[in-house]
Amino acid sequence: MQQNNYIQYAKPQLSFGEAVKKCFKTFTFKGRARRSEYWWFQVLASIYGFIMGFTSVLVSDGGYNTDAYFASIVIFMLVGLVLWVPGICVTVRRLHDIGKSGWWYWINVIPYVGAIILLVLLVKDSQIEENEYGPSPKY
Repeated sequence: MQQNNYIQYAKPQLSFGEAVKKCFKTFTFKGRARRSEYWWFQVLASIYGFIMGFTSVLVSDGGYNTDAYFASIVIFMLVGLVLWVPGICVTVRRLHDIGKSGWWYWINVIPYVGAIILLVLLVKDSQIEENEYGPSPKY
């Protein structure tokens, strides 16, 4: 019965803009991140990857030794580095939200199986009650 009260007062998910802004403002491994914050950031990273991949193909013009192709790869890598740090931070905070240590992030280094296990953990719903990482941002 207690759980139903929590669910009744759950806050709505974050919007795309709110989630991305929060990820770029919060460069910390402390605290908790809701599913919407994590997945909206992943949408941003995926859109960026698609656009940069498409741009690289367009500017290569059939040859990969062009200056434009080299410049697009450099830009791709620089922006990728900018997205990498907040991506790790939001992943660790997402793991905290389900009550797992941020060290679970490293299960991802196990080929194939690690990525599947991490995906299953990241899809789980938040712990309703406060845990060692702080109060739930959702409830």
